[in-house]
Amino acid sequence: MVDRMRFIDAEQASDPITMLCRLVDVSRAGYYAWAQRGSSERAQADATRTEAIRSIHAQSRQTYGLSQVHATRRAQGQRVSHKRVARLLRAAGAHDGEPGVLTLWRGRTRLQDSAAAFRRFHQRR
Repeated sequence: MVDRMRFIDAEQASDPITMLCRLVDVSRAGYYAWAQRGSSERAQADATRTEAIRSIHAQSRQTYGLSQVHATRRAQGQRVSHKRVARLLRAAGAHDGEPGVLTLWRGRTRLQDSAAAFRRFHQRR
């Protein structure tokens, strides 16, 4: 539903709101109510926490990963779950490793050539 509202908000300069509301099957009153409403408490808290996470990540010269950022937040007295920190890191684009790869568990994440893995598997036999 929010995606529809954002679409209307983005396109209102080029097309009438009434037509856009009909197009995405949203009432005009619903759109105006959404537009008047501010962001939620959770969204505001996420924005504040994201800035703190970016700051920690930048101070560590972008070397801190999920676990260290989470530990630093806890040391600062902020109670926030591991998964929430992971989500905010991902949204901020400040996570460690390959883009789109984020591990929540300790261990090694290794990207390898599948042909090389196939050869090693068959050499052991």
